[in-house]
Amino acid sequence: MRVVVAGGGYAGLACLMALRRRRPDAELVLVDPGAAHLILTRLHETLRRSIADFRRSFGVLASTVGFVHRRETLPVTPARLQAWQAARSLPLSGGDLPFDALVVATGARPHTTLSDPRVVGESAFRARGGRRLVERVLAAEDAARFPMTVVGGGATGLQFLFQLHDVLYGRGAEPADARSFRGGAAHECAPPPGQPAEAALIVPPPFREFLDALVGEVHG
Repeated sequence: MRVVVAGGGYAGLACLMALRRRRPDAELVLVDPGAAHLILTRLHETLRRSIADFRRSFGVLASTVGFVHRRETLPVTPARLQAWQAARSLPLSGGDLPFDALVVATGARPHTTLSDPRVVGESAFRARGGRRLVERVLAAEDAARFPMTVVGGGATGLQFLFQLHDVLYGRGAEPADARSFRGGAAHECAPPPGQPAEAALIVPPPFREFLDALVGEVHG
Protein backbone atom coordinates (compact mmCIF):
# COMPACT_ATOMS: atom_id res chain seq x y z
CA MET A 1 0.00 0.00 0.00
CA ARG A 2 1.37 3.41 -0.97
CA VAL A 3 0.23 6.51 0.89
CA VAL A 4 1.27 9.92 -0.41
CA VAL A 5 1.23 12.86 2.00
CA ALA A 6 1.31 16.34 0.48
CA GLY A 7 2.78 18.87 2.91
CA GLY A 8 5.61 18.48 5.40
CA GLY A 9 4.27 20.65 8.21
CA TYR A 10 3.05 19.40 11.58
CA ALA A 11 -0.05 17.70 10.18
CA GLY A 12 1.85 15.97 7.39
CA LEU A 13 4.64 14.68 9.62
CA ALA A 14 2.19 13.59 12.33
CA CYS A 15 0.27 11.65 9.69
CA LEU A 16 3.43 9.96 8.41
CA MET A 17 4.52 8.95 11.92
CA ALA A 18 1.08 7.62 12.81
CA LEU A 19 0.90 5.64 9.57
CA ARG A 20 4.34 4.16 10.16
CA ARG A 21 3.26 2.95 13.60
CA ARG A 22 -0.04 1.50 12.40
CA ARG A 23 1.04 0.24 8.99
CA PRO A 24 4.74 -0.66 9.20
CA ASP A 25 4.53 -2.37 5.80
CA ALA A 26 3.15 0.67 3.95
CA GLU A 27 5.17 2.67 1.41
CA LEU A 28 5.06 6.29 2.56
CA VAL A 29 5.90 9.24 0.31
CA LEU A 30 6.10 12.90 1.35
CA VAL A 31 5.67 15.53 -1.36
CA ASP A 32 6.93 18.93 -0.21
CA PRO A 33 8.93 21.63 -2.05
CA GLY A 34 11.19 22.39 0.91
CA ALA A 35 14.37 20.71 2.09
CA ALA A 36 13.45 20.90 5.76
CA HIS A 37 10.58 21.11 8.22
CA LEU A 38 10.32 24.42 10.05
CA ILE A 39 9.15 24.34 13.68
CA LEU A 40 6.55 27.10 13.38
CA THR A 41 5.49 27.03 17.02
CA ARG A 42 8.96 28.35 17.90
CA LEU A 43 9.13 30.99 15.18
CA HIS A 44 8.99 33.76 17.79
CA GLU A 45 12.33 32.53 19.14
CA THR A 46 14.01 33.65 15.90
CA LEU A 47 13.91 37.17 17.36
CA ARG A 48 16.97 36.12 19.35
CA ARG A 49 18.19 32.94 17.62
CA SER A 50 19.05 31.84 14.08
CA ILE A 51 16.24 30.42 11.92
CA ALA A 52 18.55 27.46 11.19
CA ASP A 53 18.09 26.29 14.79
CA PHE A 54 14.45 25.48 14.02
CA ARG A 55 14.83 23.60 10.73
CA ARG A 56 14.83 19.80 10.60
CA SER A 57 16.06 18.16 7.41
CA PHE A 58 13.46 16.06 5.60
CA GLY A 59 16.31 13.71 4.68
CA VAL A 60 17.03 13.00 8.33
CA LEU A 61 13.34 12.75 9.18
CA ALA A 62 12.76 10.42 6.23
CA SER A 63 15.42 7.97 7.42
CA THR A 64 14.15 8.18 11.01
CA VAL A 65 10.43 7.77 10.32
CA GLY A 66 10.70 5.70 7.17
CA PHE A 67 9.38 7.60 4.17
CA VAL A 68 10.57 8.90 0.80
CA HIS A 69 10.73 12.65 0.25
CA ARG A 70 9.87 14.02 -3.20
CA ARG A 71 10.87 17.68 -3.32
CA GLU A 72 8.18 19.16 -5.53
CA THR A 73 5.51 21.85 -5.43
CA LEU A 74 2.00 20.48 -5.59
CA PRO A 75 -0.56 23.17 -6.55
CA VAL A 76 -3.72 21.97 -4.87
CA THR A 77 -7.11 23.06 -6.25
CA PRO A 78 -10.52 21.35 -6.08
CA ALA A 79 -10.37 20.53 -9.81
CA ARG A 80 -6.87 19.04 -9.52
CA LEU A 81 -7.89 17.00 -6.48
CA GLN A 82 -10.76 15.48 -8.43
CA ALA A 83 -8.45 14.67 -11.34
CA TRP A 84 -5.81 13.11 -9.08
CA GLN A 85 -8.44 11.05 -7.29
CA ALA A 86 -9.88 9.80 -10.58
CA ALA A 87 -6.44 8.84 -11.87
CA ARG A 88 -5.21 7.58 -8.46
CA SER A 89 -1.95 9.26 -9.38
CA LEU A 90 -0.03 12.52 -8.98
CA PRO A 91 1.64 14.16 -12.01
CA LEU A 92 5.15 14.94 -10.76
CA SER A 93 8.15 16.16 -12.73
CA GLY A 94 9.80 12.74 -12.66
CA GLY A 95 6.67 10.99 -13.86
CA ASP A 96 3.32 9.98 -12.44
CA LEU A 97 3.24 8.82 -8.83
CA PRO A 98 0.43 6.27 -8.27
CA PHE A 99 -1.12 6.09 -4.81
CA ASP A 100 -3.60 4.05 -2.85
CA ALA A 101 -4.36 6.97 -0.56
CA LEU A 102 -3.58 10.68 -0.73
CA VAL A 103 -3.43 12.93 2.32
CA VAL A 104 -3.44 16.68 1.63
CA ALA A 105 -1.85 18.61 4.52
CA THR A 106 -0.56 21.68 2.73
CA GLY A 107 -2.11 24.15 5.17
CA ALA A 108 -3.72 27.51 4.51
CA ARG A 109 -2.22 30.62 2.94
CA PRO A 110 -3.39 34.25 3.16
CA HIS A 111 -5.52 35.49 0.26
CA THR A 112 -3.53 38.70 -0.01
CA THR A 113 0.14 39.52 0.30
CA LEU A 114 1.14 42.72 2.06
CA SER A 115 3.97 44.48 0.24
CA ASP A 116 4.45 47.24 2.82
CA PRO A 117 8.08 47.01 4.07
CA ARG A 118 6.88 47.92 7.55
CA VAL A 119 4.77 44.74 7.71
CA VAL A 120 6.54 41.52 8.71
CA GLY A 121 4.50 38.43 7.92
CA GLU A 122 4.97 34.72 8.41
CA SER A 123 6.74 34.32 5.06
CA ALA A 124 9.44 36.78 6.13
CA PHE A 125 10.00 34.93 9.41
CA ARG A 126 10.09 31.61 7.53
CA ALA A 127 12.78 32.91 5.20
CA ARG A 128 14.98 35.01 7.48
CA GLY A 129 13.82 34.71 11.06
CA GLY A 130 13.12 37.69 13.29
CA ARG A 131 16.53 39.12 14.12
CA ARG A 132 16.36 41.60 11.24
CA LEU A 133 13.23 43.07 12.81
CA VAL A 134 15.06 43.53 16.10
CA GLU A 135 18.01 45.21 14.38
CA ARG A 136 15.65 47.51 12.47
CA VAL A 137 14.05 48.66 15.72
CA LEU A 138 17.41 49.24 17.36
CA ALA A 139 18.65 51.18 14.33
CA ALA A 140 15.67 53.56 14.46
CA GLU A 141 16.36 57.17 15.38
CA ASP A 142 14.38 56.78 18.58
CA ALA A 143 14.16 53.06 19.25
CA ALA A 144 12.50 53.55 22.63
CA ARG A 145 9.54 55.22 20.89
CA PHE A 146 9.33 52.76 17.99
CA PRO A 147 5.63 51.71 17.73
CA MET A 148 4.86 48.07 16.96
CA THR A 149 1.63 46.15 16.42
CA VAL A 150 1.12 42.40 16.58
CA VAL A 151 -2.10 41.43 14.80
CA GLY A 152 -3.73 38.44 16.46
CA GLY A 153 -4.15 37.75 20.15
CA GLY A 154 -3.88 33.97 20.12
CA ALA A 155 -0.98 31.94 21.47
CA THR A 156 1.31 32.93 18.60
CA GLY A 157 0.59 36.65 18.93
CA LEU A 158 1.19 36.60 22.67
CA GLN A 159 4.42 34.66 22.26
CA PHE A 160 5.68 37.28 19.82
CA LEU A 161 4.65 40.12 22.13
CA PHE A 162 6.51 38.73 25.11
CA GLN A 163 9.54 37.72 23.06
CA LEU A 164 9.75 41.18 21.46
CA HIS A 165 9.43 42.80 24.85
CA ASP A 166 12.12 40.66 26.45
CA VAL A 167 14.58 40.91 23.56
CA LEU A 168 14.27 44.68 23.12
CA TYR A 169 14.24 45.40 26.84
CA GLY A 170 17.39 43.34 27.17
CA ARG A 171 19.00 45.41 24.42
CA GLY A 172 18.03 48.67 26.11
CA ALA A 173 15.06 49.67 23.94
CA GLU A 174 11.53 48.35 24.09
CA PRO A 175 8.68 49.66 21.90
CA ALA A 176 6.67 52.25 23.82
CA ASP A 177 3.54 51.09 22.02
CA ALA A 178 3.51 47.28 21.75
CA ARG A 179 -0.01 46.18 20.91
CA SER A 180 -1.95 43.03 20.17
CA PHE A 181 -5.12 43.63 18.17
CA ARG A 182 -8.01 41.21 17.89
CA GLY A 183 -10.97 43.53 18.05
CA GLY A 184 -12.03 45.93 20.74
CA ALA A 185 -10.31 48.96 22.21
CA ALA A 186 -6.80 48.65 23.60
CA HIS A 187 -6.17 48.60 27.35
CA GLU A 188 -2.86 48.94 29.12
CA CYS A 189 -1.48 45.99 31.03
CA ALA A 190 0.67 46.64 34.09
CA PRO A 191 4.41 46.26 33.40
CA PRO A 192 6.31 43.32 34.87
CA PRO A 193 7.52 43.89 38.43
CA GLY A 194 10.71 45.90 38.61
CA GLN A 195 10.36 47.35 35.10
CA PRO A 196 9.44 50.93 34.13
CA ALA A 197 5.91 51.95 33.27
CA GLU A 198 6.80 52.51 29.60
CA ALA A 199 7.55 48.78 29.34
CA ALA A 200 3.85 47.96 29.71
CA LEU A 201 2.01 46.03 27.01
CA ILE A 202 -1.22 47.37 25.52
CA VAL A 203 -3.79 44.66 24.86
CA PRO A 204 -7.52 44.32 24.03
CA PRO A 205 -10.00 43.85 26.89
CA PRO A 206 -10.43 40.04 26.58
CA PHE A 207 -6.73 39.52 27.30
CA ARG A 208 -6.11 42.02 30.09
CA GLU A 209 -6.96 39.76 32.99
CA PHE A 210 -5.22 36.81 31.32
CA LEU A 211 -2.03 38.78 30.69
CA ASP A 212 -2.01 40.23 34.20
CA ALA A 213 -2.02 36.69 35.55
CA LEU A 214 0.53 35.47 33.00
CA VAL A 215 2.95 38.31 33.66
CA GLY A 216 2.71 37.52 37.35
CA GLU A 217 3.53 33.85 36.69
CA VAL A 218 6.45 34.62 34.37
CA HIS A 219 8.06 37.35 36.49
CA GLY A 220 6.81 36.34 39.92
